Amino acid sequence: MKIAMIVLLGVSLAANAVWLLRPEKKTNTSDEPVVVIKAESPAVSYPDQIGRLVQSGDPAALAKLKELGLPDHLARALILAHVADLFEERSKALRPDWKKLPYWANDKARMAMWNASRSAEALKLERERLALLKQLLGPDYAPPSRLRDARYYPLPAGKAQLVQMIEEDYNSMKQEFNSGGGFAQVTFPEDQEKLAYLEKEQRAELAALLTPEELFEYDVRHSPDAMQLRHQLQAMKADEREFRELFRLQQSLLAALGPDRQSQEYYERRYKTLKAAEPQYQALLGEERFKEYQRAQDFDSRRLQQIADRLQLPADQLERAYTIKAAAETKLAAVRKNPDARDPAKRAALMAILAQETEVELAAVLGTEGVEAYKQHGGFFRRFQPPTR
Repeated sequence: MKIAMIVLLGVSLAANAVWLLRPEKKTNTSDEPVVVIKAESPAVSYPDQIGRLVQSGDPAALAKLKELGLPDHLARALILAHVADLFEERSKALRPDWKKLPYWANDKARMAMWNASRSAEALKLERERLALLKQLLGPDYAPPSRLRDARYYPLPAGKAQLVQMIEEDYNSMKQEFNSGGGFAQVTFPEDQEKLAYLEKEQRAELAALLTPEELFEYDVRHSPDAMQLRHQLQAMKADEREFRELFRLQQSLLAALGPDRQSQEYYERRYKTLKAAEPQYQALLGEERFKEYQRAQDFDSRRLQQIADRLQLPADQLERAYTIKAAAETKLAAVRKNPDARDPAKRAALMAILAQETEVELAAVLGTEGVEAYKQHGGFFRRFQPPTR
């Protein structure tokens, strides 16, 4: 067990200290008897002392362990290991047996096992363990995993822990709506109403806990809108200032749509709201950067940018590729409107010629390898295919 190994290390250190402090051994050149000093055995063993201090939740436990001669880092390690052992059996009973994971089964069966590890009972036990550690190691103690989470960095330690507890509580309550799991997830109108209510309540608790500035810093790192915006700006390579300003603008626009984010109607209104706000985006970014923003929203343009990055092409060559793509789209629209192209055979022939011309032009910029990657991963060339009917 971890505790046994750490205790043995502690006893070893203590024994070494006794050895180092022993009287210097001298060669006995006289008839005087040799004095042998023996360390007295402690009345209570190290494990017993640690156990009593930990189980009692004694706030002075850390100081008392240091009085035994242990350095701070080792005393903390002993407390952490003993607390882990103290909760191990109860934690183990709540953990799913991953050896029995139904890897062949549907998402619902797998999600049920995953949810078991995040159940309300497991959460309650974890809170009990954390409360004991705070008693033993101080009220500012937080597990390292929480301190590493980027979305909590700007927040004071105490508030960061409370925010994570709010998240854990609401995630636990939302589990029943995720039992379908993955692609099999289906929600009914009443489920959407309940989820919307939970989202609203969670938001209210966060707003009550954090200042407006802290709430913004939390949102800009963690909210679904921030995650989506990061994805949209990936090809644009927005800097921190641009990202923050765009997010602040987007947040003010979406606030008017209300908290219900579960319905299809919400996403339709969201799209229309952000599309109508493009002049504001242009004013914020400037004409050139706004052009890059618009390209970043287009799937095929993002593919071109990714291919250019992979091939380490200069910016002017990527700009030429964008120009070729835009010109090809204009020509393709003209073919579709051409009365002579109503005949399926003529339309197919015109599209084939346009596809070949575009491929040759792009190959001069991206190279054969780049064009093949674009044809495989981009949807643009599929538009040259005549409709199947």
